Amino acid sequence: PLATRITKLEKSGHQYVPTLGRDNRSASQHKYFCLEVNRVMANHKEEMILECEVVVVGGGVMGSSAAHYLAEYGRDTVLIDQFPLPHTRGSSGGHTRITRLANYGDPALTAIMKESFDRWLQLERQSGVNLFRPAPLLAVGSVSSGNTGHELDNVTASIHASGSTPEALDVASANQRFRTSFPSNYRAVVDPSAGVLMADKCLKTLQ
Repeated sequence: PLATRITKLEKSGHQYVPTLGRDNRSASQHKYFCLEVNRVMANHKEEMILECEVVVVGGGVMGSSAAHYLAEYGRDTVLIDQFPLPHTRGSSGGHTRITRLANYGDPALTAIMKESFDRWLQLERQSGVNLFRPAPLLAVGSVSSGNTGHELDNVTASIHASGSTPEALDVASANQRFRTSFPSNYRAVVDPSAGVLMADKCLKTLQ
């Protein structure tokens, strides 16, 4: 097992959050253990050793996701962050983030975006916490621009590939529906499966 050395925790400000691993302790037991580690270290200024298989450094959405699924797959995992969790000092703070199946870039990302989308919905079902709010995404671009036209084609193809149905709109229909004022040389594609993730709730649920 991997040994993680904890020295002078009260000075470094790091918080060590064991996630659910192979020992089958509940999340509340893990959190209680974490608080006990902090209390002991603050009172006695001792050095402690935590043994685990995997250490994830950084408790933002990426680190928390990695720790969550490592633990779910049975790996004894410790999540480390420099501030007490949850906090708003990183790039994962805030209330909302958009999510979508529409991919205008590298087609290799389409399958990754689909898996990410499905995992958020799975986490919502498992936790019973409302993490996702549907909100169709409007992608627009100039028909006279070769690059933009290619990107909109990618958007359409990626939505189809992900199992949803994109909606192509002429600019007049888009302007009327969405109260926009795009010029006549534009066209639009709607991703009906897009929406908004409740970012702070997502992070707290993962942790």
